[in-house]
Amino acid sequence: MTQVVASGTPTAPARTPRRDIALLRVLAILGVVMIHVAALTMTNDDLRDTRVWWVAVLFNQGGRFCVPLFVMVSGALVLRPGSLEPAADFFRKRLTRLVPALLTWHVVYIVFSATVLDARSDVGTVLSKVATGRTYTALYFFWLILGLYLVTPALRTLLAKLDTTQLVRAGLGLTALTCVWQSTIVFVVHQSRIDVSSTPTVFTYWIPYVGYFVLGGALVRLQVDRRRGWAALAVAALASLATVWLGSGAAPEVLTKALPTTYHAWTVAIATVALFVGVTGVLPPKDGATRVERVVDRLGGLTLGVFASHLLVLYALQHSGVLTVTHGASRLLELAYLGVGTVAGAFAVAWLLSLVPGLRRVV
Repeated sequence: MTQVVASGTPTAPARTPRRDIALLRVLAILGVVMIHVAALTMTNDDLRDTRVWWVAVLFNQGGRFCVPLFVMVSGALVLRPGSLEPAADFFRKRLTRLVPALLTWHVVYIVFSATVLDARSDVGTVLSKVATGRTYTALYFFWLILGLYLVTPALRTLLAKLDTTQLVRAGLGLTALTCVWQSTIVFVVHQSRIDVSSTPTVFTYWIPYVGYFVLGGALVRLQVDRRRGWAALAVAALASLATVWLGSGAAPEVLTKALPTTYHAWTVAIATVALFVGVTGVLPPKDGATRVERVVDRLGGLTLGVFASHLLVLYALQHSGVLTVTHGASRLLELAYLGVGTVAGAFAVAWLLSLVPGLRRVV
């Protein structure tokens, strides 16, 4: 039931941890990490069709659900019923964590690039990279979420009169529109060799993800039984395998043109939505009670820090001298070393930073 403060302003009810949402966060961040761990191996033509190459393709392409899944989780948290606080309160709550993290990690990676990578640039080049979200790999995600948060109060108002079914239809329609847009761009580029895509900027990264954002807020309201939940997980697995097949180059060319394996791909959309429905159906949204559930909830709370730090951890492992992996893994042992080491190291960094009062806001 909605609480009312003395002034009469409605506020959101107190939130309790949901083990399904926490698990979805963990799955999403594992997808992010494995995409980056496997990237250099997958793009190494000398390793093509070897066992390590196929495992890298499985991780890189099969984990494409990660970014849209993070967006769906964000939508589930800020668009679900009971999210009634005024815009000013919402911005104060969300932006006081996101903005410091965004600024801090951009500075970290700019300094890292200039000093460790020796990629020194003039001020204009640095500002250009910031404006296009290309300061460093994946940092654009901060701007994506910031954009969605900035339009959340308006979205709440627009969607307030829609019931759950209408919200699901709206989310599916917007997501499908993004998939059509992506397929059309790829098709035109292949046919005419003309680049009709425009470079996204920090002001536009959020736009293609509005459908996922709305779907997260809508689907979290559904009560899905376990049988349907398991069926949805099976669909998610099949859609992810289809993405791997398409991304490996084994599929007919006409399919790879029509079904590109980007974050806006049809197979990725199906995998993401099915995974969200499956996990929320198989795991009832009760408070974490067991030790495992408490651990998952704690790990879920560290995902921002893992996202921000994992590229630094990956670089450190690549250049540690433990294995010859400076340019990526060429053996399964090396891929396992980078994958397990990056996940464990990034979670450790995020946890340690969360213990420091002045740094908690950036993780």
